[in-house]
Amino acid sequence: MKIPMLAAALAAMLAAAPAAAAPAAEAPGTLYLLSIGRPDLRRDERVVGFSLASWGVDWLAICTIPSGWRLRAGRNATPEGLFEGEGTHGVTWLDDLGPLRSVALVRLWGPVQWRDKPVGNGKIPATLAGTLETSEGRRVRLGPSTLRLTPAPACPAPAR
Repeated sequence: MKIPMLAAALAAMLAAAPAAAAPAAEAPGTLYLLSIGRPDLRRDERVVGFSLASWGVDWLAICTIPSGWRLRAGRNATPEGLFEGEGTHGVTWLDDLGPLRSVALVRLWGPVQWRDKPVGNGKIPATLAGTLETSEGRRVRLGPSTLRLTPAPACPAPAR
């Protein structure tokens, strides 16, 4: 996205934010734990990785890393960011997504937007959108039915 379009999109995003308080699960500036829930998987299918594009999300911390997985998160100097992970070997692939519950701590710039929003000749991308890859090579969409944001001041304490 070119700088003038980016500036226009960012201005539109900020202008579109409601003047009244946003719902608790979407209050700008509040910290949230992101959880990735289990989508509909086929029998014996396992999760080998995921990729989430973000817009207007500060990735503050990765709270937990499943054993044998690599995770990375962040954004560049624009509102555009990325959170992705992959199991490094077949035995680390997940059939239970419990290890991806409360996986990252984020701060939102505005209310959650689950779809791209047209603005002039461009668009403001969805706040969070991506896919999960399965052991069968399928890509399953991640969105409002599989992603959860829970208000929290910090990452949860590690289990002992």
